[in-house]
Amino acid sequence: MAKKMQTFKIAGSPVYVGQPALEELRYNLTTLFANKESIFILADENTDKHCYPLLAGIVPQMERAYKIVIPAGEDHKTLATCEQVWNQMAVAGANRKSLLINLGGGMVSDLGGFAASVFHRGMEYVNIPTTLMSMIDASLGGKTGV
Repeated sequence: MAKKMQTFKIAGSPVYVGQPALEELRYNLTTLFANKESIFILADENTDKHCYPLLAGIVPQMERAYKIVIPAGEDHKTLATCEQVWNQMAVAGANRKSLLINLGGGMVSDLGGFAASVFHRGMEYVNIPTTLMSMIDASLGGKTGV
């Protein structure tokens, strides 16, 4: 029997859980790439090495995005790291109509969500959590910060 995907909303944002969620992610990211001026991907060193290739394999447009890689670990969830992210986005031409994709665990989701919320008074972001804690805490809980 095929597993069904569960879809629900938290604070107006869709959440997808289940086997076909990867296909839904591919569809949604492809749609976002068609509708955004510029797209940025935030990953730490670990998710860049282990998760980004999988994501780029299912969404070829990921190669067009500007990738920002930060050091891994909670000790890098700082305003200094956030400032580096802002600087890279600014130099690459990000604006309020850009999109930030946070690919990683809790540190990346927290830092990326905070960075997106204050960059040019807020830009849209998508969390792609890679750990159980980031699925529950930063992605579903909606709280971000450094």
